[in-house]
Amino acid sequence: MGVAIVTGAGRPGAIGAAIAMALAEDGHDVCVSDVDDTRLASVAGAVAERGRRAAGVCADVRDPASVAALFDECEARLGAPTVVVANAAVAVGKPLLELTPEEWNRTVEVNLGGVFRTLTEAARRLLAASATGCLVVVSSAAAKTARAGLGAYSATKAGAVSLMQAAAAEWAPHGVRVNAVCPGALETEMSAPLYAGWAEALGVSYDEYMQGSVVPSIPVGRLAEPGEVAAVVAFLASDRASYVCGEAVNVSGGAEVH
Repeated sequence: MGVAIVTGAGRPGAIGAAIAMALAEDGHDVCVSDVDDTRLASVAGAVAERGRRAAGVCADVRDPASVAALFDECEARLGAPTVVVANAAVAVGKPLLELTPEEWNRTVEVNLGGVFRTLTEAARRLLAASATGCLVVVSSAAAKTARAGLGAYSATKAGAVSLMQAAAAEWAPHGVRVNAVCPGALETEMSAPLYAGWAEALGVSYDEYMQGSVVPSIPVGRLAEPGEVAAVVAFLASDRASYVCGEAVNVSGGAEVH
């Protein structure tokens, strides 16, 4: 079907890797990227196991030159990408008054600046080639309703949704659709330490916190699986979603409904 880039895809079992698998299963060759290259080969290998070409490229979305090099390397190894998923993110689980300037700045640079650099690099190349494409931002349900203890994360994810909507308005007339997904609660390498910290602050065990506070807040009664988020991303990136543009789709089990 084409070539895709997925940023923040270096953690097997997390959302980025699941998105890469879903896109491969839909027929895309996939370039997976992450700032930490120690496990990129594993994710790229899983793409190859699905019968698609794969590449793993280390890149830092905080650096415009690194983002441009990612796209250059993808094009050299697989071809020009027409699907780009801006998934790279960080999260700090602290009250606002405890956030350091460094933690705030890093969150903004990765979660918002990284989305800006990834989307604009993709669009610049697609528009220059007069090519159509699909761009997807992985935001969060916290973008819709901010979470206490996740102020920086919530703010940057909300900003990413607004940025996506502006990009959709500007680039849709040129054949480039832009959308977002807003996942709810998952148990991943990034989120598990946050849950553990909140459980400790409440003086309860991890399992007590998850089963007593997190799961009861989800109408479907369980956490999401990364593959369930990935399936929605794959849909948005496909021709099946050809008239979907500028949307921030909740994938939250009913916990977020607007």
